[in-house]
Parts: sequence; C-alpha cells; structure tokens
Amino acid sequence: MLPALKKYSTGDAKIDKFQEGVAQQFTQLNAPFINGRYLTTTVNSVETNIIPLTTTATNFEHKLGREPEGFLITYQDANAVIWWDRSSTEDRTLFLRLDASGTVNAKVWIW
Repeated sequence: MLPALKKYSTGDAKIDKFQEGVAQQFTQLNAPFINGRYLTTTVNSVETNIIPLTTTATNFEHKLGREPEGFLITYQDANAVIWWDRSSTEDRTLFLRLDASGTVNAKVWIW
C-alpha cells in the first residue's frame, strides 16, 4: 500500500478543499502493481533491470518479500512470448521463474 497523503491546513478553504480532492484520488491509486519493482539480475558483475531470457526457464530473485501477484513486460528487444513458469518447487516468496518462446532481453515490472 502507498503511504497516506499528508494533508496540511493552509487556512484557505479553496486550497484545503483541493487538497482533500487530491488525497481522495491518491487513495484510489492503491493498486497492487504500484507497489512493485523492476526485476533485476547481475550480468558481467553489473546489476541491471534488463533480464536475459531464453527457452530454458530461469529463476530470478524478485526481492518482494512475498509471493508475486503478477508481472508486466515494459520492454523487450525481440518478438517472444514470456510467461511465468509455476512448475518449479522453488520458494515463490523469493523467486520468479520466467520462460520465453525465444531469446529475448526484457524489463519486467513485478508486483
């Protein structure tokens, strides 16, 4: 969850009313995907959010501290289907196992 938006009394009724409206809209943004992060991996000793995928399923440490609810591909450099392989017995609170229909580099937003 996103933290509550702090409201400050300005003494100006119009500004205070506007602030209340913004706070209400902010509350509606508490969607699960907002509390996610980019999946990262280490390539050549450098941490990156470009994830290399192949036709062999690979476990990636997601660092969410819980089982993921879903993911979204925000970038990929080749035409490939990417999916969450749930056949693994690895701890899902630690790892996301991804597979692809071909070789592709992707950015994966996970929540």
